Amino acid sequence: MTDLYKVVVHNPGDVAWEDDSFAEGWMELYVTMSRDGDIVKIQPATGYSSGCIEKTGFSVEASTYKYLVVCLKGTAQYYIEVYDGSWKIVCAYPDAPSEYNIVTYDLSSITTGTVTGIHLGVYGGESEKTWYDFAAFAEVQPTSLTEKLISLKVLHRETDLDEFELLSDHQTSNPFVHGEHLRVWLEAVKVFAGIIEEVTPDNSDGRTLYVGGRCFGQKLLLRTKSKNFSSREVSQAVKDLVEDLAEVSTFQVETPSPTVTVTKDLK
Repeated sequence: MTDLYKVVVHNPGDVAWEDDSFAEGWMELYVTMSRDGDIVKIQPATGYSSGCIEKTGFSVEASTYKYLVVCLKGTAQYYIEVYDGSWKIVCAYPDAPSEYNIVTYDLSSITTGTVTGIHLGVYGGESEKTWYDFAAFAEVQPTSLTEKLISLKVLHRETDLDEFELLSDHQTSNPFVHGEHLRVWLEAVKVFAGIIEEVTPDNSDGRTLYVGGRCFGQKLLLRTKSKNFSSREVSQAVKDLVEDLAEVSTFQVETPSPTVTVTKDLK
């Protein structure tokens, strides 16, 4: 049975590496890959019953960040592997949940080395599919707070940042911390991912909290950058401008025709 909603929080300081957009750097191995927003869908290529997407080029000390946290759903089975000098099996062909679910794997018995690659796979036949929402290596497991909620509101805005508001009965301890990351699923569909910006008591009983925040785009509002160009093709100028902003993808930035050249400074 589908939960009406799920709420999960984690401290970004506990995360060594995370990908929740799948926008760049993933290689297809015997699969076809497509993205819908920040969700990636993979399906075995014609003639194959399994395959995966591969990401390398990062470095995670598994002795410290021992939890691999993945959100996924699928029609059949899936598999996950990590690379620490050789490929190690994290899970081999369990049934994928039919609705998005967070699975956490303790890597302690698999590797304590330096992980520099990951495979996210699908298995079962060329008509089967697996969807991945995010993958992360963390020092502690994320916290589910669904049972603590009194009310929850998510506001999607066309011309501004998405927001969330909730009331929580925290009883003996406050599970919400300013600056932590929060994700919300409504009937198994992710409807919000962002940052907790406000945590205040809502009444005099000492137990009810008001918690609010905005989506991850909030981080970009506080960032500025200038770039000097004497002559630069516009799509390359855009990529140059945002190259060190991890929150921004240039996945769909294309070269216009006819060519347009930037000849002044950008900010």
